[in-house]
Amino acid sequence: MLIVTVAVAIALLAAPAVSVSANQCSSCHGVTYSQQLDILEGNSQNQIPTVILVGQTQTVQVVVANVNNAPKNDQFSTLSVTLSSQNGRFSVSPSTVTITNMATSTATATWQITGVSSGTDVLSISASAVNSHENLRFSDTYYPSIPINVNAAPTPTPLPTAAPTPIPTAAPTPVPTQPTAPTPTPIPTSIPTIVPTPIPTPPTPTSTTTSSPTPTTTSDPNPTPTTNPTITPTPTPTTAPIIVQATTNTGTSVDLYINGNITAQQISAVTLNTHSPSAATISFTLTGQTGNVGFGNMTINKNSVPVSAAPIIYFDNQIVQNQGYTEDTNNYYVWWTNHFSTNNVSIVFSGSIPIPETPTLAILIAVLAAGFLTITVLTIKRKKQSPFF
Repeated sequence: MLIVTVAVAIALLAAPAVSVSANQCSSCHGVTYSQQLDILEGNSQNQIPTVILVGQTQTVQVVVANVNNAPKNDQFSTLSVTLSSQNGRFSVSPSTVTITNMATSTATATWQITGVSSGTDVLSISASAVNSHENLRFSDTYYPSIPINVNAAPTPTPLPTAAPTPIPTAAPTPVPTQPTAPTPTPIPTSIPTIVPTPIPTPPTPTSTTTSSPTPTTTSDPNPTPTTNPTITPTPTPTTAPIIVQATTNTGTSVDLYINGNITAQQISAVTLNTHSPSAATISFTLTGQTGNVGFGNMTINKNSVPVSAAPIIYFDNQIVQNQGYTEDTNNYYVWWTNHFSTNNVSIVFSGSIPIPETPTLAILIAVLAAGFLTITVLTIKRKKQSPFF
């Protein structure tokens, strides 16, 4: 007899408590019409966890029903379903789910619960509804008989032991890589290497424009190699090009890039004037310590000057002896050497390169004049020696 009594008690505890609200329509309609609020305890869509960890979040959901046979005025204008913890072992979000204008049907209320402290707890679910017709009120409760066990989260003891082991192994590996990083630093040397490249390009015959030594024309090419040794040391101080802005005759600005031993403070009054579609001039004032040798290599974008033009450099309206240029698809690279003072520099872009006067023409004229003079003298002598005179 004792065994049967215990079995019945266990069955009662394990089975969910079934309840439903009272029929509020019976006060007016008797048994003709009925309307009830019911939390469907045994519905297959109900989701009630039995175990949760502290700090863990799980979902709880139950199905509620509007049960009635009324032909009209059958809606719940407001239905509220609240979930709470009886022992405070978990928190609920949101605590209350509200459903409006619920007709004769079922709806699902869903919450998120999070374990707060370890122990055993029980869900408490209550629902209340209002029918605006006659302001009828309904209520139902549900206490699941199966408790929820809130267990303490396992202590992550392996994590601290695993964390320090990779840290020492990872620390030494970047250290050897850092000494190797300075080795690519010779990259800036690529800039000076660009500067010397125009040096071989200037044709030495065109640069022999010294007009004073008319008889000795063979000695004129000698000054050009003497300037070359001074060019090679001068580009080394610069590690990156300087940028100066030229003002055009239309009021816009154009960036010019200069390599060499010239600083931005030495350049002033930079202008770029376009005279025609095939001619333009870049002008500026260059100032430096008198007696020092300067070297400049200017990069000029072809969008700023005539593409088919050839640049010629003038210092104080005189063609610079040692100059030259190269070009690619996008830029002109114009270079020169000079002795510093205060000079007005002009880089003239025109359709062709003017050929500077050379002593060769003067020598040819002198030779012709000497030959003519010699013939004249010989003719006069012959006339004097002739017996006919």
